[in-house]
Amino acid sequence: MKNVYLKKMVLPIAIAGGSIVTASVYPSLASAQVPNLPTITAQSLLANVVSSKAPIYSGTISVVSNTGIPSAAISAAIPNSSGALPSLLVSALTGTTSYNYWVDGSSNARVQVPLSNGEIDLYASPSGAWVYDSSTNTATQVKAPATSATSATNSYTSSPTMTPASIASKILSKLPSGSTVSVATNAYVAGEPTYTLVVNPNDPNSLITSISLSVDANNYDPIGIAINTASGQALSVSFTQLSFTKPASSIFAFTPTSSMIQKTLSPTSGTSTTVMPTSPTSSTSSSSTTHLGQGFSSIVVHHATTTPSASVQKELSMLSKFGTAASTSLGSGYVVSLSFGSIFIASNGSYAAGAVSPSTLLAALG
Repeated sequence: MKNVYLKKMVLPIAIAGGSIVTASVYPSLASAQVPNLPTITAQSLLANVVSSKAPIYSGTISVVSNTGIPSAAISAAIPNSSGALPSLLVSALTGTTSYNYWVDGSSNARVQVPLSNGEIDLYASPSGAWVYDSSTNTATQVKAPATSATSATNSYTSSPTMTPASIASKILSKLPSGSTVSVATNAYVAGEPTYTLVVNPNDPNSLITSISLSVDANNYDPIGIAINTASGQALSVSFTQLSFTKPASSIFAFTPTSSMIQKTLSPTSGTSTTVMPTSPTSSTSSSSTTHLGQGFSSIVVHHATTTPSASVQKELSMLSKFGTAASTSLGSGYVVSLSFGSIFIASNGSYAAGAVSPSTLLAALG
């Protein structure tokens, strides 16, 4: 959260072919029993998932990540890596994390990440969001852009965090030409009977070999998703506990107290203001984003148009600890190889990322 460039170092999710049995995707979550569900075609199951209303549920989500970056390298590259947020980033990129999640089916959501010395809570609504870190007693208000205060009643796009539903929405909403879907073995996830929807994009240039969705058989909500590569599972996001009862409105309420350190972030202007106890600071940024190619091997290119501050440049230079030096049309920087893709980050703040190999990425950038 403290480093905008680290937050942006996220590969666009792409999909590749293959057929998986859910029990092999979620070995710790799927029951040995197979639920006896009515037969459904892949096309019908896909249509039901896409047309489902925004979910109403709460529970615990487990994220198992294997990005391919050694945790020691990440720790060395992140300043103050002993802090709560850097430690969470290391775990999110290299191991297993879990968090509690609530959504009311309209536009309110809450995420709670347990810490050894407290918790971090995200409260999201159409008007913006609050992030509270109990370990530092800091409450940060994130104001929403004027155009974002719409209620998403028929899709998962309002989800503010990484959930099976939000990831599935991004994947299923824009399946490229040539993609195929199939239904694999039924299973239980978080005690719920689920269908297994497998997406096969048939894109040989993508490092991802398959994506499997566990779809709740009663509501057609995706409650588990796994992304796989030829070398193994890269990411698994799945509920381990789940309730479809609508959460109480008090779950989503947050009001900072006078004893909290309060900060404000405005995405529209790029400004950041600390209310107490430090002095206000602000910075501005400008950038543009384009795409190269299409389908699951497309590459997103972010062109920075302002010079990073000295502190950000210092942090970017730390990429040398786990990246490979390279020069592209974006400038000089480092390319980082992940298990399911690669990312190039230039010293000027520009970057490019895709679910492709480093050589493919660099060739596309020129």
